[in-house]
Amino acid sequence: MDRPGILVVGAGMVGSSSAASIASRRLGTVYLYDVDGDLAAGRAMDINHSLPSRGSDSHVTPCARLEDAGPVHIVVLAAGLARKAGMTRLDLLRHNAGVVGSLAPVLSSLWPDARVLLVTNPVDVLTWHFGSLCPGMRVFGLGCSLDMVRFRFLVARAAGVSADSVSAMVIGTHDDSMIPLVRHATVGGFPVDRLLGEEEIARIVAMTRTAGSTIVNLMKEHSGHYAAGEIVAQIVESVAQDRGMVFPVSVRPGGEYGCRDVCLALPCIVNSCGVGKILELDLSPGEKDQLGVCARSMAVRIDSLETLPKR
Repeated sequence: MDRPGILVVGAGMVGSSSAASIASRRLGTVYLYDVDGDLAAGRAMDINHSLPSRGSDSHVTPCARLEDAGPVHIVVLAAGLARKAGMTRLDLLRHNAGVVGSLAPVLSSLWPDARVLLVTNPVDVLTWHFGSLCPGMRVFGLGCSLDMVRFRFLVARAAGVSADSVSAMVIGTHDDSMIPLVRHATVGGFPVDRLLGEEEIARIVAMTRTAGSTIVNLMKEHSGHYAAGEIVAQIVESVAQDRGMVFPVSVRPGGEYGCRDVCLALPCIVNSCGVGKILELDLSPGEKDQLGVCARSMAVRIDSLETLPKR
């Protein structure tokens, strides 16, 4: 793409952190929209004042209306409530399904050929929701991409190495059932279980699964946003520059891993098409069973969308 238009929908903490990271990487023309136009304007101004110190001459343009954005090729949908301490996933789904449901047809009408990266939680079921409302759009979700980065960080700290030397993958669903694939994790090409003991690995897996909830419980009224903004920008970069990087994003498998009719976080090549290909890893019987649990749980959540009140 030749300097694509990139629209970030939602000027909350995750949306504005994403816009800042995208602008600092000079990935395209960046727009920031929020239903609160003043919030979008203020956040955009603050981001723009930071960019010279980041070595970027990019500019974030605030939008009070979606149609005020110029030609848009990539949409980052981060609108909706962030999870707060004491909030259940069903509480979050009840509200954010309405937000996504109201935005999806508008985005589809304005930019039917755009690639849509859905970030709003609960991300896997809302990716399904958006795709069902706008089946012609190329939509995929953040999935377990943030969890993958957390897994890499924790392995690196435990092994005493740079995170750049750690390769890891997390699949399934972006919740406590996520599957950090220990068998596929390596440090400088060495299997992680040759460097770390079973108890240490089990601790890392548990911390990866609970990291998001831990941050929410510590911050009370907010959820994490710095790490999310960075991984969102990296995924946008892979789309904008057709890089073909691999992330565990939320997609509808067409039989891969024996799954259909759900959205799951699976390793995918991300390029200018959005999701170019789902990669099938060799899973152990136990890992297959865990992925089956994720798929069944996701099917229940998809069914629950039908019972939610319409906005």
